[in-house]
Amino acid sequence: QAEALAKMLDERHTEIDIALLVDVDFEAIVERLTSRRVCPACNAVFNLKTMPDAGEICAKCGGNLVKRPDDEEETVRRRLDVYEKQTAPVVEHYRNAGILERVEGAGDIDEITAEILRLLK
Repeated sequence: QAEALAKMLDERHTEIDIALLVDVDFEAIVERLTSRRVCPACNAVFNLKTMPDAGEICAKCGGNLVKRPDDEEETVRRRLDVYEKQTAPVVEHYRNAGILERVEGAGDIDEITAEILRLLK
């Protein structure tokens, strides 16, 4: 993927000068996704961990919240395993090129965004 991107950019006389890795512990991702609930009526998304008062009823339309099949723990872990296997070589490529910057992806979204913007300047 990285090599194909580099070739495409080279044809356009440009190059990558930074690669960002937004890093989040896999157990935190499992917890977030397995706690996610959606409203089939209005597509609103809630999280039982970060919004403990969400309950089973949609705060926007009153519909019943459901857990998506792809948010089951086994499915989430399989997806993360595939992600790790496919992403590790790309991360290593950019690390070896000296342009990889890691951003801690857990925490306050505004702080994460500010860090990303700082690195991109």
